[in-house]
Amino acid sequence: MSVIKFSLKKIQITFNQDKPGGYILKKYFIFLTLFLLTYSAFAQLPKFNMQSQREKMIEQKNIHIKKMLQSESEKTQNQEEYDVKYYSLDLIPDPTTEILTGKVQIVGAVLSSGLNYVELNFINNMTIDGLYLTENPGTNLTYTHTNNILTVNLDQDYSQGQHFDFVVEYHGLPLYGFGFSSYHGSPMIWTLSQPYGARAWWPCKDIPSDKADSVDIRVTVPSELIVASNGVLRETIKEGANTTYWWHEKYPIVSYLVSLAIHPYTVEYDNYIYNDLADTMKIHFYMFPNHVNELQGINALIKDQIGFFSDIFGPYPYLDEKYGHADFLGGGAMEHQTCSSFSFWNEWVYAHELAHQWWGDLITCDTWHHIWLNEGFATYSEALWAEHAYGHIYGPHTASMYQLQESFYLGPGTIYVEDPLTQTIFSGALSYNKASWVLHMLRHVVGDTTFFEILSTYYNSPEHRFGTATTEEFQELCEQVSGMDLEYFFHQWIYESGYPIYEYAWTSTDLGDGTYRVEGYIDQIQTEYPLYKMPLDISIVSISVDTNIVTHTLMNDTVIFRN
Repeated sequence: MSVIKFSLKKIQITFNQDKPGGYILKKYFIFLTLFLLTYSAFAQLPKFNMQSQREKMIEQKNIHIKKMLQSESEKTQNQEEYDVKYYSLDLIPDPTTEILTGKVQIVGAVLSSGLNYVELNFINNMTIDGLYLTENPGTNLTYTHTNNILTVNLDQDYSQGQHFDFVVEYHGLPLYGFGFSSYHGSPMIWTLSQPYGARAWWPCKDIPSDKADSVDIRVTVPSELIVASNGVLRETIKEGANTTYWWHEKYPIVSYLVSLAIHPYTVEYDNYIYNDLADTMKIHFYMFPNHVNELQGINALIKDQIGFFSDIFGPYPYLDEKYGHADFLGGGAMEHQTCSSFSFWNEWVYAHELAHQWWGDLITCDTWHHIWLNEGFATYSEALWAEHAYGHIYGPHTASMYQLQESFYLGPGTIYVEDPLTQTIFSGALSYNKASWVLHMLRHVVGDTTFFEILSTYYNSPEHRFGTATTEEFQELCEQVSGMDLEYFFHQWIYESGYPIYEYAWTSTDLGDGTYRVEGYIDQIQTEYPLYKMPLDISIVSISVDTNIVTHTLMNDTVIFRN
């Protein structure tokens, strides 16, 4: 959506199909996603170069991805034939030897007519120490481990609907996705598995379309260390010099969101009070000890951000578990389910990762083709927070535009990732920035009330809640809620490259009675990209009369307006 502003006294305006002649005073080029704003209006808004930090964060993710892409990343045919129901991870990360020893139980349901083997993603450098039935550890299962696929031969032929249940024991030094680091002289062990990193440190079906119904995570570490992870801490057991932390995530979770952050943290808590003050959820902060003082002020924002996003999206999805923050050295920030990880800290990244608990964790992109459903939504949520938190000072429009300016992008490429194995999945320009503007434009096309009704319907949708979604499914939902045909909108903004470029000109004539005649035209002049059908707001600003807004949907290459 664009706004063109003309300063006049008193005007009347109509649309005409004839191009004005001899009246052109000024000529400009504008781009669809820009507003003509001055930064002086934002003198008191919290300033932070989120775009610079986002680029660093994405660069770090892409470094991991280059390593991850050395493995086969696509779903195998066999993985289409079963659904993971449950994982139990028992892990011993040794900070001295930097060896991870693990035992993972895997329970799955057969989807095909028959299944006698299971393929899991697991990087070849990890050594298998044992593989057996959970209920009968004496029954060893045969396997092969090649091309980063662990193929487990089951003990029998399983029919559709039956469950298999086995354990894999292993050890090794993970190549990526799992870090043995040090911070201020103490061990700092961390994970960052998006998109293909879980397979580097535990055997799993490592694709976003299959969420385990629940996960148990038990981690044994030297007792001076603290383990932060997903869900609820059920138990800590101290044995000699070591302590085992047992975390349980009872909600569906995708493999890349299973996480660990381990360090001698300073742990503090806050309360999110909801349901008319009747209920409380604990907010956990696992902080590097030297960061505590500088983070206390900004950490106080979290309960307000949870409340705001709950109001506009729907209740925080994991109210009976927790929301948490954990400092880590994985680079950037990551929306691990119920416990986000951070290596930089500011109001906007807090809003971004928190919003992912709805858009990315509760509802996950079904494949990496649709990553904008995660990242575009979270990036736009930064602007929604600005609109809420600072709109009373500057007006909601101005505040949200300030944050959207941080997501400015004009350039080639499609938001839809056509080939995740060769293209950049985490494109700051496309998956984050342009995608956030697409949501803002969708809001303008359907209207505020309908837009937030779309988000509420999406949140509550039984087809997607605690599951996954594709662009096509989100488009269908938008059309059902709005009653509009949005094929043109999604096609031109998600699947096509580029953007419209407008040329416009105008003139005003004093008619002598305090009335001005305004004539002008607007023309799409891009040559590399097709014509766009989009609303364009024309603001006629006068000293003595309230601003008039004329909205016209551009369907051809030239629009002419004349008194």
